[in-house]
Amino acid sequence: MIVYIITTLLVFIFATMASYIKITNNLEINGYYSRNNRFFVLLTSLPLILVGGFRWRVGTDYWQYSINYEYYVNNFWNSLFTFEEPGLKFIAWISSIIYDDYTTMFFIASVITITLFVLTLSKYSKMFVFSILLFIFVGVWHGSFNGVKQYLACAIVFAGHRYIINKNLIKYMIVVITASMFHFSVVLMGLLYFVPRTRLNLKHIFILGLATLAIVSSYGFIFELVENFRKSSLATTPYALREVSIYRVLVAFAPLAIYFVFTKRFKLSSEELFYINLLFINAFVVLATSQSAYLARLALYTNAFTIIALPKLLNMNDKYLKFLLQMIIIILYGIFWYIDVTKSSSLVNYQWIFDKDFNF
Repeated sequence: MIVYIITTLLVFIFATMASYIKITNNLEINGYYSRNNRFFVLLTSLPLILVGGFRWRVGTDYWQYSINYEYYVNNFWNSLFTFEEPGLKFIAWISSIIYDDYTTMFFIASVITITLFVLTLSKYSKMFVFSILLFIFVGVWHGSFNGVKQYLACAIVFAGHRYIINKNLIKYMIVVITASMFHFSVVLMGLLYFVPRTRLNLKHIFILGLATLAIVSSYGFIFELVENFRKSSLATTPYALREVSIYRVLVAFAPLAIYFVFTKRFKLSSEELFYINLLFINAFVVLATSQSAYLARLALYTNAFTIIALPKLLNMNDKYLKFLLQMIIIILYGIFWYIDVTKSSSLVNYQWIFDKDFNF
């Protein structure tokens, strides 16, 4: 855990400096305002990239990706023409040119994933330090150690989601199609374009509830679709049938309590409502997939938007209350993160690639 704790401290220091040492810039949408210092934003991402990229045997799917490395390299061109998720295969192919080892593939994947997340937060979050800590504590960072392909896809959609705000459907769909080159499940994120930008009422909540019940009662049908796509059995595997911890469901619903108790809802813009509505969607997606750990991985796409949506809940005038809520949120999510990492044997015992024997 010491590696993760030191990394978090470095990230906090660099992100704080990025927020306080600013460069003034004139932006077309928001007018004249100060943005985060690019140099310190780069330093903020650097520890996250290095720890994620130079890991060895860290992450539940690490060995499977490493075993598949040769297959990825040899089947890149074929997968490109058949569009069988060629994204990671392309990274593996590039890795074979730079230094032919699966560790290179992991490093490049880490650079792309983390850079896209950090730069997007720097550009669009009004609380960069708060958001970057949430990036770690919500589980997005260490989640990318496990589902490499899914988080690459997630990072691309996250970086391109502003096309939704700007109401550019074609460009957003291009983003989704690009992301689907890494993991096909991300095509479901095309539906984000139709997320309402108004305050949700009881009718919307009722519809979300019905959709949740429909998904829960359709697990068999969903498993069958996945099996047909994967051409392999799924529904009988323990992972597919394993329930998600109730605490993870409660964590997903926690932001909604802040919204109803503390957020000044009348002050929210349509853009802010889009992000807050994603918090509702994420909570119900987590609930709907809570009976299957396999399906629950779909929630990582919506969960990622928590890191940019949560700060928008803190729009109260009382700056002391805002600061207090930030501290409470960070502490509680920090506890959740600590428990989540320490309970995973594939994460808690971090190892550097320098512990691996290389054949030069």
